[in-house]
Amino acid sequence: LQQFPTYGAVFGVCVAAAFMRSAISSSGSLRSLRSCDALTLVFHAYLLARYLVDPALPGHALGLSQDITGFRSWFDHLLNLVTLLFLGVLIYDRQKLCSLAMWLAVWSGAFTAVFVALMFIPGTTLSLRLSEMGMYVTFFANGWRRFVFLPSFGILLVLASLLPNLFRIRGAWRFWAFALGLFAVAAGGNRSSLAGLLIILCAFGFVKRKYVSLLVFSGVVLSSVMAVELSYEMGILKQDAPFVRVFGAFSSRISEDTGGTGSWEWRLVRWNRAIEDIRANPVFGMGYGGARGFFRLMSDVGPESSDLGVEADLATGTTHNGYLSAARALGIPAVLLFVVIMVRGIWRHLRRAWFGGDAVMTEIHLFVGVNLLMNFVMLLVSAEIRMPIIWFYIALGILADRMDAGAEPAAARPRGRIRRDEAARGQTRS
Repeated sequence: LQQFPTYGAVFGVCVAAAFMRSAISSSGSLRSLRSCDALTLVFHAYLLARYLVDPALPGHALGLSQDITGFRSWFDHLLNLVTLLFLGVLIYDRQKLCSLAMWLAVWSGAFTAVFVALMFIPGTTLSLRLSEMGMYVTFFANGWRRFVFLPSFGILLVLASLLPNLFRIRGAWRFWAFALGLFAVAAGGNRSSLAGLLIILCAFGFVKRKYVSLLVFSGVVLSSVMAVELSYEMGILKQDAPFVRVFGAFSSRISEDTGGTGSWEWRLVRWNRAIEDIRANPVFGMGYGGARGFFRLMSDVGPESSDLGVEADLATGTTHNGYLSAARALGIPAVLLFVVIMVRGIWRHLRRAWFGGDAVMTEIHLFVGVNLLMNFVMLLVSAEIRMPIIWFYIALGILADRMDAGAEPAAARPRGRIRRDEAARGQTRS
């Protein structure tokens, strides 16, 4: 149960609640807007065919303690398909979309506040309890806890402060959302998250034509990097200084001292192995999973070998390069189709935001566009194609396009109710 993705549980409860509301309502109708299109359905139809060629079972069903069968990776793709098919049941007009954005900001602020407070509580008991709940907990060099998921909340809070019409945030709340968001990105200690935030802010400034602000922002970032680098060289900032780790994205020395070099080497080993497998199976890939290869390697090198970790990460599609992971598992054509889906979405939404128009719809397109752009770049160094959040933004973008085109939500009525209504009308005529 702890391994079940939180996203799937929350999304499933929301969809089930929508169907229950329609079932007990007086009209018996279920309003919805289609949140998928031909390309996304073709992509997932190929995934289904690829899974049926080499199906995978959960590792626990086979008596394995490690996720090396690839089932969780396939399950993530299933969640993505469910998102494409049913997000339109939850979000079918602008009011629902704005409500979603507002609650995303509220919960992001609440979770950020809670986990920022937990950073400073001493002791190992809390860390053990959080780990038992499925959270990845690590530490800064000075002993503060580092929650690697904090930057995702922080980026959303920054966007909420920049898009007041969509998120319905006004006045001082915008300032505090921006400040808390920046702190969350720094507190996560992820260099890739900092780079992702910079991509979003630069794209936002360019699309909104805030060229002076963009120039000033670039100067502030450059000055901050130079100040941190100089302070580190002079010994004013030490390796154990909190949050200095994120500046490893701009400084090779800071990166090496804070373990960033080891992280890069970790990636290179997996990328090189993935490229070897792609060359051997370029069209259809190898699928997810690798239990046979894992145990064969274990018998050759022993259970303590680091090569086993490489094999397990390749089997589950976790190389921190989503394009290589997907090309190895699904084949190069599938990756090219995914790239087409992403580039099309980025172009459509940023172009719509560029030309402006209705304030709310402009911010919706900008919100989706910059998030897709960030993930498109982050797939090179940290993200994976199977991550549900990417497909959530793809589905949200399809809904935004339909709303922008004036599409009305369909109201599907139960077949039995339709027949009863038709029979009643027939009796009235007679």
